[in-house]
Amino acid sequence: MLKQSVFLCLMAGILGLTACKSSSPDYDKVKGVQHQLPGKPVEGSQQLQADEQAYQQGLAMRDTERAKEAGVHAELGKLPDYERLFSPVAGRELSKAGTPDIHKLLKRTFMVSKEMIHKVKQENNRARPFAVHPEDKTCRPDLMAKSNPNRSYPSGHSGEAWAVGLILSKVFPDKAEAILELARRAGDSRWICGYHWASDVEASRTLVERTVAELMQNASFQKQLAKARKEAAR
Repeated sequence: MLKQSVFLCLMAGILGLTACKSSSPDYDKVKGVQHQLPGKPVEGSQQLQADEQAYQQGLAMRDTERAKEAGVHAELGKLPDYERLFSPVAGRELSKAGTPDIHKLLKRTFMVSKEMIHKVKQENNRARPFAVHPEDKTCRPDLMAKSNPNRSYPSGHSGEAWAVGLILSKVFPDKAEAILELARRAGDSRWICGYHWASDVEASRTLVERTVAELMQNASFQKQLAKARKEAAR
């Protein structure tokens, strides 16, 4: 039932309907950060110009290996997808069955970050690059139907990757640099692919960083982090 309620609430956000009651047990602990972002860039701003420049840069990269990688990253969406992505840099297979304590920690962070991002998306209602440039079918046109053209800010995929990366960098501190580099790369894939503006990606990272900072103040979260670190050391 929990998975079903999460799905229905997220779909409500994607479709622009009224938000459902929180499905994350941690939402009340972090909801104060929801309104801390500056919001989507305003018309005529330097940020909007910078977004357009970054978009053109990504468009020029579409035939490169980096764009192919961005296309692979476009398939990410569920927590197991990110666990598989980060397993090589973590140095072990991350999964619900193989690393249950790490998985529980990631799931808490992933769920609340995802919910926070969708709530901010609803507030901003920003058009995606492919809506502003309808001639561009992105680096993965087969996935366009899954993306609401008016839910660009902030980036969901980028925030999810950053949430997983931030937590794994705390679980595997000796591998933090490589983990965060992969998380940043996966996020940048969104503007390279044409699904988001660069400021969408940066906003999602800011939102997730503030969300994780709030989570780190919670005793039960710290307890789960300690369990995850012990599991990582085994």
